[in-house]
Amino acid sequence: MSRDTSRTLASLVASLALSVSALGCGDDVEPEVPPDAPPPPRVVLYLAFEGITLHPGSPSEASTDTTSIVDAELTLPPYLDGHADRQGRIDAIVAEVVARVAPFDVEVVTRRPAAPPYLQIVFTGNSSLLGAPPGIGGMAPFDCDRDQPTSIGFQFSSGTADDRYGPRAHANWTLTMLGSAHRVPFTRVRNDCMCWIGPECNNADEVVCQIGGPGTPVATDYACEGTPATIDERALLEAALGVRP
Repeated sequence: MSRDTSRTLASLVASLALSVSALGCGDDVEPEVPPDAPPPPRVVLYLAFEGITLHPGSPSEASTDTTSIVDAELTLPPYLDGHADRQGRIDAIVAEVVARVAPFDVEVVTRRPAAPPYLQIVFTGNSSLLGAPPGIGGMAPFDCDRDQPTSIGFQFSSGTADDRYGPRAHANWTLTMLGSAHRVPFTRVRNDCMCWIGPECNNADEVVCQIGGPGTPVATDYACEGTPATIDERALLEAALGVRP
């Protein structure tokens, strides 16, 4: 696989798919950390529900709303704009995301932070807004050669007027996006938090995802060059996101 290869990954299980753009290949999946290295800075996760104007560019940068996903300026509408229970749906998603990232040193906010670095996930209408096929649940940039801790991910509603994807599913996908932004490989275990590609993955069914331990099988056909067949998923997520004090 060449280092400049780009691929799109899709899982059609339960009418859900994840598209991954700007995919390079590398073999530095688990970089060595010196024993005296300082802990990584706290991860700030900005959940954006109020619409956004995106600007094309690479690499993605949340603080300037720049993303490699688009090739022209594009405005996305607010999540469930005009829906009668909009705020209740948002509150439920935020509560589930907070629960899902509870083991890690991640701060979840719904207002744009005053300064970078932070990772942003935009909740908006359906996948057609970004030119994707129906049933796409999310999109995010991925690069095998480097982490993308300040990138922008996107989560879509299932339709134009409502969203059958529930808060647990959205929270599961949020943790997947956090992991993939730090090059944690996708896995092959049903209801695993990094399982999103292939028939084993069905993370739209409102079951809280589980974080795998040592020996968790990797989706090697979608992995970066040099990725091992199994990983200690929890250890990789803890190394990337820190452990909550």
